[in-house]
Amino acid sequence: MKNSKEFIKKAARIALAAAVFLAVPAGALYPKHRGRGAELVVQKKDGTFIKGELLFVRERTLILLDEMSGTDVTVGIDDVDAFKVVRSPRFSARFSWAALLVGVPASVYGLTARNGAFWTRMGIGIGGGTIALLGMASLIKGTDEVAVLKGGSEQRTSFALNKLVGMAFFRGSLPADFDAVRKSLTPRAPSAGKESVFRDLTVSRPTRLHLSFEPFYSLSERTGPYVGLFRAMGFGDTRPGGGWWIFTREPTAYPRMDRISPFSLRGARIEYSLTRSLAVGFAYASLGSGSTDGFRLIPVPGMPWSWWTPADYSPLYISEDHKSDGFFLSAAWMPPPDTFFNSLALKFGVELGACISRLDFATSEGSYEAVIASRSLRKTVPAAGVFGELSYYFGRNASLGFRAGYRYARTRIGAFNLDGTFLDLDDRGSLIHSPLTIAFPAHRLDLGGPALGVTLGLHF
Repeated sequence: MKNSKEFIKKAARIALAAAVFLAVPAGALYPKHRGRGAELVVQKKDGTFIKGELLFVRERTLILLDEMSGTDVTVGIDDVDAFKVVRSPRFSARFSWAALLVGVPASVYGLTARNGAFWTRMGIGIGGGTIALLGMASLIKGTDEVAVLKGGSEQRTSFALNKLVGMAFFRGSLPADFDAVRKSLTPRAPSAGKESVFRDLTVSRPTRLHLSFEPFYSLSERTGPYVGLFRAMGFGDTRPGGGWWIFTREPTAYPRMDRISPFSLRGARIEYSLTRSLAVGFAYASLGSGSTDGFRLIPVPGMPWSWWTPADYSPLYISEDHKSDGFFLSAAWMPPPDTFFNSLALKFGVELGACISRLDFATSEGSYEAVIASRSLRKTVPAAGVFGELSYYFGRNASLGFRAGYRYARTRIGAFNLDGTFLDLDDRGSLIHSPLTIAFPAHRLDLGGPALGVTLGLHF
């Protein structure tokens, strides 16, 4: 355990050092130009390209500050097959990717780890999440958008023109001092004497690889049948209250169920698009976890009074704890949106896989924490699910969505016995630990259920 902690610490230092190394060589963190018109790459119907800053949109005409010549160029929208809006990230691209790739694992580890100081874990979780959000926001801001007008409708062209009006340096009408302001402008990246190489923008190149982080909130109360089962086994007594002076304890009714928070960060997915609309992938998620405690008062005539049980009775506890993880192969219908014209996308899918459950049972005398005997079971059973998702694409490479789904798995537990002991009195009135065999009947554990969540997606 000590070696593993040291390894984690060293890995964290290496990851942070890599983030700094990736960030520093990339140059300034902020883009050089602010308050300028959008940078466009325009593909004309004759196959030529123009790259420059959008100065003004007049009726069906674009006026650009050409990057190559530094002069104004006028392009009619009817002569345009496609155009690309070139964007710059708020921070350097290397820093943005490093922040995202380091921040997400750090946040998940800090918010889900159970070992270590609470404030240390929260610091890692919240700090990592903040760094990841900064990287994500920077990448979103720096995502290029492509608009294909070739073969499109007049409504599509009008929409593009209206959107470009808000991206121009001069919006609304030209100012009276247009000539003076225009003379002060220079191209963003003069490249005199160099030919820029452009790709055909009308060729559709949808993203193929999709990575998703999927935290969710379970709407199901499925933590197993153990409340009813423990009661049927005779472990549904009430532990009396009591104590001395100011140290008192309220009566506690059993069986007592402790369901681990229905909010889970344990959800992730990787998918690959076979076609523009069909993707296959692999998903992981928690299918539920919980624990239940049972309590029985065993009659023992002559037993002395104690602060946790009345006289003439001896206590006995039983407990269970289970955790289940689902691993799924998935198939989904998920056509990517044309983000310049529409940023919303629907997705529907099915899942088929396996659920791996770990169940731990224990008995104890004085409390459910002081274990006398225990038994662990591992079960692997089939699991299936369906899901739907509505996502907003901030650009070609990043999306945030709302998802709803249903996953289900059923685990059958065979009958078994678990040894326990309780405090008893021998013939001379001395305290002894008497054995007691507890018979657990065969039962069924239903896992999964409906859930709502969000999806943070990266698309490449």
